[in-house]
Amino acid sequence: MKQMHKHESQVRALGEIFAEIDEDASERITIRELKEALNGDKMSNFLKSMDISTEDVWTLFMVI
Repeated sequence: MKQMHKHESQVRALGEIFAEIDEDASERITIRELKEALNGDKMSNFLKSMDISTEDVWTLFMVI
C-alpha cells in the first residue's frame, strides 16, 4: 500500500512537471522545452529521486 501511494505521488508530480515544461500548452514537449527542463534543478532533482538520469530521459525522448 505504501509503495502504491509513492507511485501515485510520483505519477502526479511527473504530470505537474510535464505541464510546466509544456510552455505553450500544446500538450506536446518540444526539444527546446525538454532541454530547458533538463538543465533546470526541478526536473533534475525529480529524476534523481527516481534514480533516472537526464541522459536516459534525453535518449528516450529522441527514440520516441
